Amino acid sequence: MYQIEIPKHNPRITKIKDRIDSEYSANRVSAISDEEMFEW
Repeated sequence: MYQIEIPKHNPRITKIKDRIDSEYSANRVSAISDEEMFEW
């Protein structure tokens, strides 16, 4: 598949993690789709 490495402290990864954390804080329990990830 893909053979790239992105450091976990990359600002793009941090932005995604922060968004996921806020979703879970709002009691979200479902998966996050690829489409949502691209929208973020």
